Amino acid sequence: MVTRINRRVAPSKSRGLRKWPPKRYGQQQRGNGGLGKIAFVLTSCCVLPPISIVLNRQPTVWESYKWYIIGGIVLCLAETLLILGLLWQRARRRNIEAHLAIVYDRLRSAMESGKAVGWEWDLKIGRGSWFGDLKTMFGISSESFAGRPEDFYPYVHPEDRHQVSDVTDRRAAEEALRQSEDNLRLLLDSTAEAIYGIDLEGRCTFCNPACLRALGYQHVDDLLGRNMHDLIHHSRAHGAMFHAKECRIMRALQTGQGVHVDDEVLWDAKGTSFPAEYWSYPQRKGQEVVGAVVTFLDITERKRTEVALANLTRRLIEAQELERTRIARELHDDIGQRLALLTIELGQFDSSDLPAEVASRIGELQKQSSEIATDVQSLSHELHSSKLEYLGIVTAMRGFCKEFSAQQNVEIVFAHDAISGMVPSDVSLCLFRILQEALHNAVKYSGVRHFDAQLRASSEAIDLTVRDSGPGFDVEEAMKTSGLGLVSMAERIKLLGGQLSIESHPGSGTTIHARVPLREAARAAP
Repeated sequence: MVTRINRRVAPSKSRGLRKWPPKRYGQQQRGNGGLGKIAFVLTSCCVLPPISIVLNRQPTVWESYKWYIIGGIVLCLAETLLILGLLWQRARRRNIEAHLAIVYDRLRSAMESGKAVGWEWDLKIGRGSWFGDLKTMFGISSESFAGRPEDFYPYVHPEDRHQVSDVTDRRAAEEALRQSEDNLRLLLDSTAEAIYGIDLEGRCTFCNPACLRALGYQHVDDLLGRNMHDLIHHSRAHGAMFHAKECRIMRALQTGQGVHVDDEVLWDAKGTSFPAEYWSYPQRKGQEVVGAVVTFLDITERKRTEVALANLTRRLIEAQELERTRIARELHDDIGQRLALLTIELGQFDSSDLPAEVASRIGELQKQSSEIATDVQSLSHELHSSKLEYLGIVTAMRGFCKEFSAQQNVEIVFAHDAISGMVPSDVSLCLFRILQEALHNAVKYSGVRHFDAQLRASSEAIDLTVRDSGPGFDVEEAMKTSGLGLVSMAERIKLLGGQLSIESHPGSGTTIHARVPLREAARAAP
């Protein structure tokens, strides 16, 4: 069999040989027909029987590195294409530059042969270049001249200079306008405030990206040309219709004056309202109002914070009033009673059996204890007025003015309307505390002895006014100081939805006016 293989004779044509089973080469063999003889046969011939099977053959280079080779070829082809593309683009650019140079030379030759001059102006760098027959036209020896546009004016006839100037100025104005528009667009796109514009009919004329984000729209076309009141300002927070005639945004178009509002809501694309603070200012063209520009902010988080602070302030004031009530009762029921009992006991001494000096001293002690008891009673009434709780605001204020004027030796004129019906307890307490604080400050700082207090009522609100004719003060500076009197008054009335105004100027006296709407107070009550 080995001899036949070496002579390349096919096994089928070998005579006198029997068929052998398939032989597996490459496996470990034992005995005389082992691996050594098989290795010799494989190395000494190239043809194996068709039924032979070779195992553990070493892979070729292509089988081992096929994908690396393919990747390298693809990369080389891509780089080749890129290089060819760059070379083609460079050649095309050179052809264009060569063509432009030929055209420019032809133009220059035409200008020179025609005794004409050409002028180019680069808008980016603001410089111009002249070419042509400069020597004949302007007496310039060179064939070209570069400079600014202003350098051309001396060579223009005086009667024609305004035409050149008008063209130059117009181009400069156009460039300045384009630059201004670019700056305005950059400002609108980069600002965090939502801004949009409306015409006289309330239709949107422009809007910035912040406006789209705040309202939940995707494209500018969703707003342009649409009536902004009907789109985002059509209803109030509780759902009632908000007519355009009542809209304060549109009021800027009607009155020509800007408005600032922070107590209304706007509606987004999903139909959800959110509290907003907005500014609306008229847009003018000359003296004529042509539209308005509206800037707004979503103040949802601020409103939540204000509500949380209001609740905290209300709880603090309630805790303060409870503590005032407790202290007032302690003063009235304990200390006041003990002082009264001490005064009575001092008065029961029989002075006839005592020396005159001792009797006089006891009388002084009795008088002092009586005065202390009176002061304690007044302090107890200031901390908690039983009259306010049981007799109403008018009686409580009139009684306090009478006691306070006697205690401080001043004159307080209290005037009031006939207030019918029951005033809410929180309103009565708020106005009573403001009256106390205002009179205390007036007596302490005004330096005068006469004061006026007025309590007026209507079906919608109750007004309290305290006035003095003292030297006055700077309200802004007073609010910045560490004192809590004015701040306490402002916080109390803010909780009820009211308004507190302080009018005071150095040398012109002071007027404190507090107004509490009864309906707002009822809604603000916890």
